[in-house]
Amino acid sequence: MKNLVLFVLIILSFANCREDKTTNSVEQLSYKKDKYLVESQRDVESLDSLIEVENDDLERIRIRIFPSFEQGHSITYSTRDHKIGFYQITQTLNRTEDYYKIPEGKREYHLYEFMKKNSSQNFQHEIMKEEEKVILKHWEAFKKANYQFKNVEMMDGAEFFTSIYERDTIVYVNTNSPSTHQTKLLKTLFELCEKYTEDSITKRNISRLKEYL
Repeated sequence: MKNLVLFVLIILSFANCREDKTTNSVEQLSYKKDKYLVESQRDVESLDSLIEVENDDLERIRIRIFPSFEQGHSITYSTRDHKIGFYQITQTLNRTEDYYKIPEGKREYHLYEFMKKNSSQNFQHEIMKEEEKVILKHWEAFKKANYQFKNVEMMDGAEFFTSIYERDTIVYVNTNSPSTHQTKLLKTLFELCEKYTEDSITKRNISRLKEYL
């Protein structure tokens, strides 16, 4: 009888331990989820009045954009020659069901024609002083926010690789969720590229890239 009572006590103790572990596991998951939600809303927009900004410090901005469903492109802006540039840097091959219906010997030509019809035209163009002032204004705000950024969990989107060349340093900002200040800077650069390109396909590609902001 004593052995039976002892066995029952052991079983109950083991069950309580498992319940405690399960409870702790659920609590840990809940804590991690709450912590993630708090982190996802963390403020990276506040400006630091102690950060001094001299427009002459900025030499160049380079941004590479890699979206989930569009071609990769690059935008450059240089204060030395006051030019903005737009370049396509990747080309996704269009291997759809129709591609495999094409005779094998003609498939490469099909891909070549697809790329030719959908490629952006690379270009550089000098911008006006007033347009430069807008770029510098948004860059100044981004710098006063200490170039802060964060990444968020998402299935589809775009990666923005930003390099900012200052007189004495280079800053790298790689994110899939640009801050408000960075978004304003990116949008301005996109709109200037859209303005100065004369190619309709390039305009279309820029418009699609803007949708990722």
